[in-house]
Amino acid sequence: MKAAGIQCKKLPGRSPDLYARAERVIQTIKHECLQHLIVLGRDHLDYLVKTFTAHFNTNRPHSHRNHRPPCEQVDVPKWTTIKLDDVEYREQLSGVIKSMHRKAA
Repeated sequence: MKAAGIQCKKLPGRSPDLYARAERVIQTIKHECLQHLIVLGRDHLDYLVKTFTAHFNTNRPHSHRNHRPPCEQVDVPKWTTIKLDDVEYREQLSGVIKSMHRKAA
């Protein structure tokens, strides 16, 4: 890090309030994903966390983003009415992640 010109600041120990955002992310992963599954090792844990964070950042709506995912950069499309037959239900991580998508044309 020093070679890249990055300065590190040492933080006092036992100060969880300094890591509020990191703690919130870890808490979300624990409560919304890991508490519903049995982890069978480190590789399995890595798979679960990668899958959940990919869903969280690309599919899950966030209220501060006008109910759009954080990684979505396109404008919100105009609302249209679709038929129930055009909706596809998907599950990931043994049903922990449930989502509905429009079927491909």
